[in-house]
Amino acid sequence: MKDFPVCFRLEGHRVLVVGGGAVAEGKIRSLVAAGAVIRVIAPEVTGSITALAAAGMLELLQRPFQAGDVAGHRLVFTATDDRNVTQAAALEAKQANVFLNAADEPDFCDFTLPSVGRQGLFTVAVSTDGAAPAVAARVRRRLMKELSVVDLGRVRLSDTLRRHLKRTPLRTAVLRWVATFASSSRGIP
Repeated sequence: MKDFPVCFRLEGHRVLVVGGGAVAEGKIRSLVAAGAVIRVIAPEVTGSITALAAAGMLELLQRPFQAGDVAGHRLVFTATDDRNVTQAAALEAKQANVFLNAADEPDFCDFTLPSVGRQGLFTVAVSTDGAAPAVAARVRRRLMKELSVVDLGRVRLSDTLRRHLKRTPLRTAVLRWVATFASSSRGIP
């Protein structure tokens, strides 16, 4: 089965994270940056997760996962070493028609997470359909090194043009020219 790549806009959407360790913390940091409304459920959490809760960046329920916890969420992430907890959350998510990602449990996943790098308006995401996350991370780091100041400038220019020019054939042509110029200056067809 092949993944369908997509970039979610989670600002203002409720997301549940079940688990409070280092893996959960990494996902939580990305969700905070995306502007998600986050609820974390875990009996124990890292100091950083506690600090994020104290700063009002997430809701923290320090207790085990229980039936009904998935209700009202758009996405669910599990990052726990307890397969039974992951399985219970996955079953509830399926019944509620909510997408779930389970760290290191691909059988329970409705979606996988790519290795992501960000620079300026660029987001580089590399996926191996969950088969080899470490390989994806290595390739992503290599691709990020390839981004130039010129690439970043052209993306900012395209963004400005898209927001300020009316949707016309001329706008389309200008945007294509910016993209083509970006490629041809590096000898790429």
